Amino acid sequence: MYTPAHGAASARGALQERDTAEFAALRLLVGSLAHDFNNLLTTIAGHASLIEAEADPGSEVQESARAVVQAAERASRLVRELRHLVRPTPSEPRRVDLHEVISEVVDLIRPLTHNRVSIHLDLRAPAAIVKADPEQMHQMLLNLLLNARDSMPDGGLLTVETAAEEPTGRLSITVRDTGCGIAPEDLSRIFEPFFTTRRAQGGTGLGLAIVARIVKKHGGTISVESTPGRGSAFRVSLPAPEQTQSSSA
Repeated sequence: MYTPAHGAASARGALQERDTAEFAALRLLVGSLAHDFNNLLTTIAGHASLIEAEADPGSEVQESARAVVQAAERASRLVRELRHLVRPTPSEPRRVDLHEVISEVVDLIRPLTHNRVSIHLDLRAPAAIVKADPEQMHQMLLNLLLNARDSMPDGGLLTVETAAEEPTGRLSITVRDTGCGIAPEDLSRIFEPFFTTRRAQGGTGLGLAIVARIVKKHGGTISVESTPGRGSAFRVSLPAPEQTQSSSA
């Protein structure tokens, strides 16, 4: 099992990266350029979409224009993820039922699996209430489920589990997949910004870094267990609402 804390000694983990000079420079760069860059991407995608629509069906021009649109969309997504990672976002914590959030995220992602991935819910926690920012909980779960889906390009089983941890009273959320798994040498970098084993498939290497940042911000922990060729399990542990209040008092 690997947790981001295991990478603390080398300062390569995503959570430690926030404190380095390089990360501070990245925050400044992204904050100053993201707005203008997105405007440029919107213009590029808009004109390419017009060319795609007016080109002869199946022509080289149409295929090239479609490729430009897709590249612009990927670049725009990368900018959004960068901003989410490096810019402190205002938090509005309140009591959130994570079972409801899980159901919403599953409904959102199910059409994106194209019927290749079966989704199973095992929500055993008698109560899944945490004190958290609901939007960030949504983002955390969405990123974890998308990561699981992307690890199973040929299909498989995605399972979301919740359980009450005894005797601490904390809530655990586990996202399992039956995908390709993670190589042992990659586990220590899995939460590191920009690290991805799916660069050719459009991976940005920011999804899990954002998850780790959100989890830490809410007083939680995250760990991963993986077997190459058999799949992975990401486990998030979050404090109960009364624990959150006690720790912030």
